Amino acid sequence: MATVRLDNLIKPKQVNTQQTKVSEDTYDNSTYTDLHLDLKMSVAVGTKLKSGVSNDIKISFDENAIANSIFNCIYTKPNEKVLDPNFGMNLETFLFEPMSETNGDYIGRYILNRLSILERRINITKVLVNVLFDENIYRISLFYEIPSLNKLTSTDIVLKSNVQDSK
Repeated sequence: MATVRLDNLIKPKQVNTQQTKVSEDTYDNSTYTDLHLDLKMSVAVGTKLKSGVSNDIKISFDENAIANSIFNCIYTKPNEKVLDPNFGMNLETFLFEPMSETNGDYIGRYILNRLSILERRINITKVLVNVLFDENIYRISLFYEIPSLNKLTSTDIVLKSNVQDSK
């Protein structure tokens, strides 16, 4: 059975692994931390360490933590997260419909509304959805600000449609 350590999220300044000892000031400049739900193993811990296997789940900090949280919100389906059945988005309902600009607009509005509820650390400034019919994908550019970090940033998301248009 696999062992998953979560103590580094509770006490981010006290991360110790078998191969690397982290100093107390490693995470002093971080406001947010988030773990990757795909359970990828970390390559480096913090920003002041050289690369090395940490034997722990990969962690993101500040802007990357929020971007990771956005990806988790978008790619998690409702009822998939234990103890929080309302977490996530139901984007597959759009992906089983024929691709169209109208569906692209619906996807953009849906993401805007759901992320406003699920990720309160950001203010979304713009959602652009490009429908790429030849590639059968929706390319989403999400522009947002992080008020607590005083940052403007963006994230790109790709949704692949499962329905081929009959031409």
